Amino acid sequence: MSVYWLACACSVLLEAFALFVTHRRGGLSARIKAIGVPLVVISCCIPLLLAGLRDISVGIDTQSYYNNYIETGFGWRGTMEYGFYLLNLACIRIGLGVTGFFMVCSAIFFGFSYAAIHRLSPNPAISVLLLFVMGHFFFFMNIMRQMMAAAILLLALSYAVDRRPAHFALLVFLASSIHSASVVFVVMYFVPRITIRPMSVALAVLFIACFARPLSSLVMWVAQFTRYSAYFSSEVWTVDPTGIVGNLKNITVLAFGLYCYAQIDEKPPLFCYLLMMQIITVVIGLIAAYFPMLSRFQYTFGMGAIALLPLSTAKLPDRRIAFLATLAISAIYVIYAQYTFGFVDSMGTLPYTVSRTIAFF
Repeated sequence: MSVYWLACACSVLLEAFALFVTHRRGGLSARIKAIGVPLVVISCCIPLLLAGLRDISVGIDTQSYYNNYIETGFGWRGTMEYGFYLLNLACIRIGLGVTGFFMVCSAIFFGFSYAAIHRLSPNPAISVLLLFVMGHFFFFMNIMRQMMAAAILLLALSYAVDRRPAHFALLVFLASSIHSASVVFVVMYFVPRITIRPMSVALAVLFIACFARPLSSLVMWVAQFTRYSAYFSSEVWTVDPTGIVGNLKNITVLAFGLYCYAQIDEKPPLFCYLLMMQIITVVIGLIAAYFPMLSRFQYTFGMGAIALLPLSTAKLPDRRIAFLATLAISAIYVIYAQYTFGFVDSMGTLPYTVSRTIAFF
């Protein structure tokens, strides 16, 4: 895990320094403040290169993406969405090797993720840390399509907040062309019409937790009329991908966000959007315990937490408490990441090795 922690530390420190030089009042020249943008770019490039240059042995699903890329060169499309198929085809046509293709996918994921972070989060450095320690970085090295789409949707959320429907629709369409489950994200545009009441949310989550099994049966009945019915017989969907720890993690993030939301009188629209994303993530996690295939929708909404937690702590009235809360959240997730992706190696990302060829073409 040392290479991942080193990359994480470098990216977070660069983000923090960029934030410092950009927003510090007085004492710094315009030339020094101008280095903020290059620092953010370098911060983004560190995980981008780490994920893009990995060997096909790093990550449980990396080999399948490698096989699909090679087969696309021979005219195979399979069940890939058109957007992802065209991305494969375009990379092949310009002569990129598999490493080059992984670099392009990595650039899409981290480019959109960083753009969304800087539009949504009051503390980009903490959001970059959460991008690593909440597992999204490691998820990307396995389920590239879902995470690329999730990063695009996170940026789309900023346009929903600004009420710019054309930009929002374009990004949702782009994400859906990479992973079809992303189309459900259109519901986020209508969040401002929903009033979030913490007690009502708590009761709703409790109800869903109690009736998760019959609700999962209902969802499965609907899913049998879609193309996802082909997955029912797959061993991949016969296990619980979320588990108790995952559900507790999601519920804790939601509870903390609701507590901070209740402390303020004027409810920012962005806060409502991010809370609604987390509510949906919690609901999906509870039902996915009995219907694992539903977990793929969790990635569609789950990335919002990297902006929700910094926004929540920023709304706490006491700055000292806000600092301690940020420190505690960071420490908890560092431990979670070390155990889940280090000791257990749940994503198959250890040991990290660079591509044997490093051939982009």
